[in-house]
Amino acid sequence: AYEVLAEHSSTSDAIRTAAIRVLTMAVGIDGLVGGQEIDLNERSKYTDASCIEGLNWLKTGVLFSAAAEIGAIAAELEPEAIGAVKRFSRHLGVAFQTADDLIDQEGTIQSARKDVRQDAFKPTLVSLMGKDAARYSCRQHVEESRVALVESNLDSSMLNGFVDSLLSHQTQGS
Repeated sequence: AYEVLAEHSSTSDAIRTAAIRVLTMAVGIDGLVGGQEIDLNERSKYTDASCIEGLNWLKTGVLFSAAAEIGAIAAELEPEAIGAVKRFSRHLGVAFQTADDLIDQEGTIQSARKDVRQDAFKPTLVSLMGKDAARYSCRQHVEESRVALVESNLDSSMLNGFVDSLLSHQTQGS
């Protein structure tokens, strides 16, 4: 990703630099690297839903947010719109990780297209709050993402369709 950003010669140096900064922050110790360290070494100590949501943000949300913010920067959106895009992607990232935890609990290898029951002994929103509360949390984050998308003043029809397809099974219930 860094190589693609650095070598994208048709983009201005200022935009490339801003994009590289966003990506660097997302994957660093205060982002993905920190989230992975917590997930591997500290997760078992997490017994509070807000701590798990924070971890979900670090594990997944930062990447959603970085991708969306880089797109907003490349499109040269106004700062207010970039902020709304970041809120959209933050909520979507947390919803996605919660939905993934629901899939891990409820899915089959065939339906999930990946191994399931991998989080059986880890605290997740599902194990701490139950499936219904986790699904409700997921729906709330999806709604917050939609509100932020409206605030961005972007044409949101395609992104709303993406959100629907990404999370439809997990937010509907099994």
